[in-house]
Amino acid sequence: ALRPRSQEPAAGGGQSASTAAKPPTDLAAKSVAVLAFENMSADKDTEYFSDGISEELLNVLAKIPGLKVSARTSAFFFKKKQVSIKQVAQELGVAYVVEGSVRKSGNRVRITAQLIKAADGFHVWSDNFDRELKDIFAVQDEIAGLIAKALSLRLGTATPAAATAAVPTKNLAAHDAYLRARALQTGGQSMVTRLETVRLYDEAVRLDPGYALAWARLSQVFMRNRSSGNDRSEQNAARSRSAAATALRLAPDLPEAHLAMAVVRLLVDYDHDAAQRELDEAERLRPDDPEVLLTRAHLERARGNWSERLARLIA
Repeated sequence: ALRPRSQEPAAGGGQSASTAAKPPTDLAAKSVAVLAFENMSADKDTEYFSDGISEELLNVLAKIPGLKVSARTSAFFFKKKQVSIKQVAQELGVAYVVEGSVRKSGNRVRITAQLIKAADGFHVWSDNFDRELKDIFAVQDEIAGLIAKALSLRLGTATPAAATAAVPTKNLAAHDAYLRARALQTGGQSMVTRLETVRLYDEAVRLDPGYALAWARLSQVFMRNRSSGNDRSEQNAARSRSAAATALRLAPDLPEAHLAMAVVRLLVDYDHDAAQRELDEAERLRPDDPEVLLTRAHLERARGNWSERLARLIA
C-alpha cells in the first residue's frame, strides 16, 4: 500500500526532535509508541513473528479513545538502532514507550512487555506472559488493557476500556503466512519481494478463505505494483478489486478493507468521490490512522490540490 518513507515519521505519528523536546501538553501526555519487540527465539528467522506481535499490539492500542499511538513506520524506524528511549520519544513526539521481547518455541510463546515514561526512563509497568500460540490474540488484548490501565493511573484519568481486537483468524498456519507476508510488505519494494508477498497472502487466504485482513493486504500489494508501474494489467487491477471486495464482504467494519477499496477507487476507477467515501469510513472506524492520512494525501494530489505539506508526506 501507499506509505511514507521510513526515514521520517508518518503523518500524525510524530514531531521533530526540537518540537518534541518541549514540555508535553495534555494531549501529548496521552501518547505512546510501540517499538519493534526483540526476537528472543532460538530461530532468528522468526523475527517476522515478533514484528507482527508489535504491530498488532499497536493496532489494539490505537482503538483506545483519547490515546495517540505513533505509526508503525515511525516506531519501527528505530529497530536495532542504539538509541535511548528518551531520544526515541522526542523524535516521535510521545510521552511513553512500549518495548519488549518475544520468545517463540513450538506452540508456546513468551512475551515480555514494559511501559516506560520517556522523560525519566521510569518503568511504569512490566510483565511476562506465557501462552499457547492459539491464545495469541487474547494476550495482545490483555497487554493493551494493562497498558491502558497503567497510563490512566499515571495521568489521573478514568481507565478507558481497552478495545478488543476481533480475532482475524483461528487458523494458526494462515496467521503465520500472513505475518510473513506483512513483514515482506513493510520491508521491501523489489518485484521479487512483492511476488513472494502475494504468494504468502494467497497462502493465508487459501488456508482460511474468511481471513478478511489478509484479503485486504493482498489487495494493497496488487495496487502497490500498479502505482509503481510494475504491473498495470487488467488482471492485476481485477485481482486487487476482487480481494478488496472480498475483505469488505467478510468484514464490513474492517478499516483495512475500506482503505484497500479506497486505493482501488483511486488508482483503477479514478473515482475520487468513491475513494473519499471509503477513506471517510476507514477513518471513522480507526481515527488518525496514518495509512488513511497518507492515502488522503494521494487523493488530494490526484484532485490537483497540491501543497508543500502533501509533497513532503508523499515523497
